[in-house]
Amino acid sequence: MLQSICRAQMLLYISIDNKRKWQRMILNYVKVIDSENTNVIDCKFSFEDNQDSFNNHNTLILGENGVGKSFILRLVTDIFMNIDKARKQKRKPKFKYQGFTIDYWLDGRRYKIVRASPRDTKAWCDDLEIKLEEIKLPQKILAVSFMVNDKFYATEDNTYKYLGVRSSNNSTYTSSLAIKIYHNLLAALEKNQYDKISNILKMIDFEAEYFKCTIKREERKTIKIIKDGVSQEKVKIIRKSTDHKFIIDSDHRYDFSDYELKSDESLDDLVFVKNGKEVSFEVCSSGEKHILFAFSGVLSQIEDESLILIDEPEISLHPNGKLSICLTWIRSLKMLRVVILS
Repeated sequence: MLQSICRAQMLLYISIDNKRKWQRMILNYVKVIDSENTNVIDCKFSFEDNQDSFNNHNTLILGENGVGKSFILRLVTDIFMNIDKARKQKRKPKFKYQGFTIDYWLDGRRYKIVRASPRDTKAWCDDLEIKLEEIKLPQKILAVSFMVNDKFYATEDNTYKYLGVRSSNNSTYTSSLAIKIYHNLLAALEKNQYDKISNILKMIDFEAEYFKCTIKREERKTIKIIKDGVSQEKVKIIRKSTDHKFIIDSDHRYDFSDYELKSDESLDDLVFVKNGKEVSFEVCSSGEKHILFAFSGVLSQIEDESLILIDEPEISLHPNGKLSICLTWIRSLKMLRVVILS
């Protein structure tokens, strides 16, 4: 079933700036086998053998519920994490299945890695066999999801970044979405992603000039009171709120370290502008929260030669939004390597 899904996938073609074409990450083929040498997945993501012959680096996987689309994305993540460990460790890292084959373009070179068994892993670059430590991997692997039961790892390392709503212990704190989006937006602004942030806000009919936040700080002061002639000490908590306004324009620069939440601070509100009125994040629709969370997360982490895995990007969206969300992802990230949509 998984083989038929991948062979029936729809490929989306977009234009590429030729000056940056060598910075693309293009996934060609993935195969995973079990201990009986039976295919677990056998997926062809690209149908061209020569990188110069096509502009596509986006793949949309379509399929009915329960056929394993999310499972494919999880295995792609597993494979790259396994290869990364194999390059750095003397002991062979564990892999759930017997072996795998993965083929991809990166920085103008074609890499192929085959793990036939736990003790037999070989790699090639442009058809020449190379050592494992010579394998070049994506700079970042970004796993994006808005579902509480996604299949991605919730833990992170220097390469793999989980941009989902679960925490590392698999619990979900949807109330912390505003804090995550706040940090993501600051990180994206620090990367000078002004135009892309504006596009995100415009996509959900928000005004793109600015957003605001209210940071609440608690101060504890010890005061002395006299009761029944006896002097006593009492701790009084004083709450102070400070508003910050972030102009989304490259002419405005901020010292973002000034806006990092400290241990005695909390984000009281995140405010956007819609139809000329300020709107609290709390009253935003689930679709608006989804788009803000997913796009700001990617923009805060993206680097050249990144692999972006997006699971169920249309969740929480209106039918009209479901039709346009994939194209919006491609337009927003068209200079930023491969995107896989499930």
